[in-house]
Amino acid sequence: EFGGGVWTERSNASGVSGNAVSGTITTSNPVTADDYVFTIGVSGVTATITDVSSVTICNNGEVATIPVSLTGVAPWTLTYRTTGTPTRTFVQSGISSSNYNIQLTGNDIGGTGTFSFSLISVVDGNNTTGTCSNTTKQITVKTTYIPSIIGPTTVGSGETRSYTTTSHTGSTYQWTWQGASGGTIQSPTANTTNIIFGTTGTYTLRVTETYNGCSAYDDRIIVVQNVPAPNITPTTANVCQNAIVNYSTPAVTGHEYYWTVTGGSCSNCNVWTTSNTITVTWTTPGSGSVSVIESTDGTHSVTGTDTKSFNISSSINAYSATAVSSTICEGASTNIQLSGSQVGVTYQLRNNADNSLIGPSIPGTGSTLSFPTGILATSTTFNVFAYNSGCQLQMSGTPTVTVQPRPTITLASGIATACAGVTNVPLAYTAITQSPNLYSIDFDATANAAGISDVINQTLPASPISITVPISITPGTYNGVLTVSNTTCNSINYAIQVIIHSNPSGTLTSSDADNTICSGDNVTFTATGGNNYHFYINGNSVQNGASSTYSTNTLNNGDVISVVVTNSNGCSTAYPGITITVHPIPSINPVTHN
Repeated sequence: EFGGGVWTERSNASGVSGNAVSGTITTSNPVTADDYVFTIGVSGVTATITDVSSVTICNNGEVATIPVSLTGVAPWTLTYRTTGTPTRTFVQSGISSSNYNIQLTGNDIGGTGTFSFSLISVVDGNNTTGTCSNTTKQITVKTTYIPSIIGPTTVGSGETRSYTTTSHTGSTYQWTWQGASGGTIQSPTANTTNIIFGTTGTYTLRVTETYNGCSAYDDRIIVVQNVPAPNITPTTANVCQNAIVNYSTPAVTGHEYYWTVTGGSCSNCNVWTTSNTITVTWTTPGSGSVSVIESTDGTHSVTGTDTKSFNISSSINAYSATAVSSTICEGASTNIQLSGSQVGVTYQLRNNADNSLIGPSIPGTGSTLSFPTGILATSTTFNVFAYNSGCQLQMSGTPTVTVQPRPTITLASGIATACAGVTNVPLAYTAITQSPNLYSIDFDATANAAGISDVINQTLPASPISITVPISITPGTYNGVLTVSNTTCNSINYAIQVIIHSNPSGTLTSSDADNTICSGDNVTFTATGGNNYHFYINGNSVQNGASSTYSTNTLNNGDVISVVVTNSNGCSTAYPGITITVHPIPSINPVTHN
């Protein structure tokens, strides 16, 4: 096998050992592609694509052929894949020839596009799993339009009939007879043509459509008879009571027509006439029909007949649509009310801007109907469309529901904090929209049980909002929902919290047990319960900071040492002061001896 610029020995057979015997191998042309296998004798079980050149086919049944060379013992089972959109995997068993052609159509592969063909696995007749080449083959499937002839299959000699197939931009068309000619094709290169039929008989009409070099055709067998073959159009089966519809059959010079109608009234009916058209007013709900007898001349001895049946639906009454609420808030909904309805009629709410459907249709009940608008983000105009099998009618009234934007409030944090012992807790906000002038707060059950009352439609003050709490409320976190409103709409819910922090609780002690010292003695005062301690002597600040101790040796009799302790939440407590008694040091007078 050639790979990476060098030849290497390879074997897939089990139980093979030993080394290759030295020798020389030559090829007629230099080998440059990796995974090229050169076999001498038996090289195990392999599958190799022998022609990797790309192939292009049309999606009309044309076949892409991929030649594969197999080694090993027949019969083989080969697995292969086309990768693209879609990707498909194929398994072919019972392959008896070592040179096998895989054949795939566009339909096999899955449609138009570019696909990569690759071999996946191979197993030979000894049930030995082999090795597949890593090469791929590109298959391009080109778009091909498959025409379909639309037109009558039975016609009368001398009649002119129209035949058509769907038109595609870029396509060309060719109408032909296969075998004998059944008549004159007037527009043989258009997608629609008239044909003037001639001699009686059975004929095959073909249209061939070519697009981007790919062709496909459709055949239609047409019987030309020596009696007229009228064909009434339109053929829409369901019609509406009181609808006025024109019906016709292809005109043939010199022919006469006898029209009859059931379920309606018509012009040119029940008499022989040269007119190939009639106008029908459908008057009676139920089953109806239009029939025509076509005669070749005034003797009416040679005739042909066509009848089309119709279902005549009851006409629809008009009712009025109105909005239950003509103005709502953003994100809200309302209903469109229809003043009445008919049994057997279905009603559908629509967006009047584009008649897109809103919600499910509702069958008529004989009473008023209500249609939910769904959640609305913008002002919307609606209509109600009514229909049955043959009738349709838009109800009167196109109500508009005006959507007002909701007011908003931007909270600084949504958390109102205070220390125990206060009665008003500030809730700060930074901005509002849509001019809200009222606010409400709905506290949860825990907050209510703690004594915090709900607030309902109170005047919105300038920031902050003051929330009243009991002076003795237990420190903790209390939850509520804030809304603001203007004269039209309420805001969305804003979650808020009221957090009451505990005040510091601790002691102030001195290093002297009885707080009685001698003048000049050093005393240390220690406080607990906080993270900042502000010491005072007789109300005058002497030390403020994180240190919880204060030492001095300059106390005077009757001095009061106090401290204000502040915790991490910023709450402070003034601890009771300590009064110090200071005794003077006794004086010793010297004794003089004579």
